Amino acid sequence: MPLSTLARTRLLATLLTAAVLLAAGCSGDGGTPTEPGTGQIAVTVTGLPSGASASVVVTGPSGYTHTVAHSATLSDLAPGSYQLTASSVAAGDTNYVPSPESAALTVAASPSPITTTVAYSKTTTTLDLSIGAMYLTQSTQTLSGSVPLVQNRDGYLRVFVIANQSNSVAPQVRVRFYVNGTQQGSPTIVAPPTHSVPTSINQGTLTSSWNVPVPGSMIRPGLSILADVDPSHTIPETSRNNNSFPASGTPQALTVKNLSTFYLRLVPVKQSVNGLTGNISSSNKDAFLAKTIKIHPIAAYSADVHAVYTTNSVALTGGNANGAWETILGEMQALRVAEGSPRTYFGVVRTSYSSGIAGISYIGGNASVGYDGSMEVEIASHELGHSFGRQHSPCGVNGSTDPHYPYPAGNIGVYGFDVATSTIYLPATADVMSYCHPQWISDYTYTAVYNYRVAHPSASDFVHADLQPCVIVWGRIQNGVVTLEPSFEVLTHPSLPEKNGAFALRALDATGAQLFSLSFDGDTIADSPTAGRSFAYAVPVSSMRKPLASLVLAGPHGSARRDASSLVSANIVGGAQVRPAPNALPPRVRATAGGVSLAWNAQRYPLVVVRDAHTGEILSFARNGVAQIETPSRDLELTLSDGVQSTVVQSHVAP
Repeated sequence: MPLSTLARTRLLATLLTAAVLLAAGCSGDGGTPTEPGTGQIAVTVTGLPSGASASVVVTGPSGYTHTVAHSATLSDLAPGSYQLTASSVAAGDTNYVPSPESAALTVAASPSPITTTVAYSKTTTTLDLSIGAMYLTQSTQTLSGSVPLVQNRDGYLRVFVIANQSNSVAPQVRVRFYVNGTQQGSPTIVAPPTHSVPTSINQGTLTSSWNVPVPGSMIRPGLSILADVDPSHTIPETSRNNNSFPASGTPQALTVKNLSTFYLRLVPVKQSVNGLTGNISSSNKDAFLAKTIKIHPIAAYSADVHAVYTTNSVALTGGNANGAWETILGEMQALRVAEGSPRTYFGVVRTSYSSGIAGISYIGGNASVGYDGSMEVEIASHELGHSFGRQHSPCGVNGSTDPHYPYPAGNIGVYGFDVATSTIYLPATADVMSYCHPQWISDYTYTAVYNYRVAHPSASDFVHADLQPCVIVWGRIQNGVVTLEPSFEVLTHPSLPEKNGAFALRALDATGAQLFSLSFDGDTIADSPTAGRSFAYAVPVSSMRKPLASLVLAGPHGSARRDASSLVSANIVGGAQVRPAPNALPPRVRATAGGVSLAWNAQRYPLVVVRDAHTGEILSFARNGVAQIETPSRDLELTLSDGVQSTVVQSHVAP
């Protein structure tokens, strides 16, 4: 039935009333309804230019947080206390400061919002940020970043942000890594280390730089780095043209090379004269080399431990008046050549004294000797520095030093850095090649070792098939005295002088005809007070047409000669002598606690090379007619040298 005009009018009035009531229950922000028992905050933002966003944060109960970029009403808020915090905003080169910077707000359950206004106003700035320097260090580095880097070795990036005036700003730094022009992963955002930017570069503290540990996997050839301060432009500056490093915006190219694995053989040396044995084993070798690996340009190394080597040398002394240090060093050199290993040999000794010589090495050679005392890690890094071609740095050294060392006091001259512990070493720290302490490595020494290792790559062990019969000729020049050690034949790799020098070694047959000759300077001993030299070479037997009868060595300091006598041919089984040659009995071999004892005619055989028959390791260059060898093996190979020629006998020692 159609409604009357009056009914239609009453129905319309009812609908309008309902609409009004519904509107009264809605929020003021877009008409969002407010839940019963909650409240609202209406935030009004003024003063910002078009397109600029406010930086206002509201926090409240139960971890509530909300960022307000523009005027808005926050709804469905639990009753309680709220905190509004406003921060400055940069728009272009203009800074806008909020008022108030903070406000406490109390929200009650109500459909009506509480209101607050954040009014921004312009402020002028004279602040200018820039990046004064940036470098990646693995051990030491210059401010200009001139020290080259080693592939696959961990590093530490330092970005030095500076300001033109005192300030209280804390900008972020963005770092982007590239390899051959391709960005590697996402940019790294570095949080500010302090609540202000320094006004000058200070390398002496990590809180003065923006720092990034860089894994070795990131450091490889083709690496370049670009850094930017305040990449989001949150801090107003007078200019942003200097916010990148390099300033051109082109990533900084770094010198990175792949250096070969460093191969080392550690030899525990037992002094038969006093029974002292160097403390080195597979369990402590890494600790022994810890500082060497930290400071020198080495990414990967392989260190093994030789069987105990017994020396018949006189006892080591602090002043080395008896030359025992040079003797053992020469034995390490001959040991390496005779065993045919490309590894650097490092003899570890124990001393009976607490003050005096603690190590000795060749400059640019492949053998060193060092003690196992309280400063063993520094001794190892120093002596191996010599092996890498370095002379002494001028601090605490009584002998000759590197004439080109750039820092007169023998200090490192720049800031060093331990990547593993994030420890800074000041420029006044002593260089590792000095005798002063504490020590780190200078940029000069590091770069020189780096270049040496590039030019002299280390090789892994040769394959056994490359071995051939060779005669080992070895000796030394010490205190003006020329010593030619007894030669012996062994299966090894040929090793000959790389260039001619002041010394000449001639090999003669029984008629005096020359079989071969060698010209060389020998290896310079760095830590020897006598400035001695030493040599050890392996000459292929195939190069000699007739049996060797004599060796003659001549040089600036005099001459020496070795002549052969008749050979021995015999076997030893269980200590029993079989088929001894007249007047040339082979050694008597007996088992002892911890090893074996030898006795022989030293006048006829001045040298016996004792080798483990199973491992092939040489256990001693035994002299003097008696020797006590530390070894668990009961199967030995004995090479008897009459001064020039040698013969081999096998010995099985009954337990």
